[in-house]
Amino acid sequence: GFESGSYKQLNLKNVTFCGIVPRNVAPLFLAKCHVLLSTRIGGRFSGVQYPNKLSSYLAASRPIISSDVGDQPIILEKANCGIIFPAQSPKALAEAIVKILKLPENERLQMGINARHFAEEHLSVNILVKNLIEIYLKK
Repeated sequence: GFESGSYKQLNLKNVTFCGIVPRNVAPLFLAKCHVLLSTRIGGRFSGVQYPNKLSSYLAASRPIISSDVGDQPIILEKANCGIIFPAQSPKALAEAIVKILKLPENERLQMGINARHFAEEHLSVNILVKNLIEIYLKK
């Protein structure tokens, strides 16, 4: 994020910009959210980099709205935990937000459960260690 003052010029009445959230309080902050957004736009590097915040979002047990950049759509589809929109379409982002908010609460909760389950199965430290050992032991 950016400092919250950077957003004042947008003059949005129904949005609160919190600015930069310190890493040590990020999990508590994410737990207060109803849905998490990962709105990466395509570019020379962003399309091939893994978005680190996506791991935090998955672990937070919340539904995710993500742009179709890089690995994000693959992960969200595999985890069945959110909605994907075309990165260059603000209208599609708005529609995704409305769509997810119109879902029954139990469906949004299930998306969050799915996200957490995916994080535990694929992104935990134990899984990372196991995968690294397998890579190093390959001949």
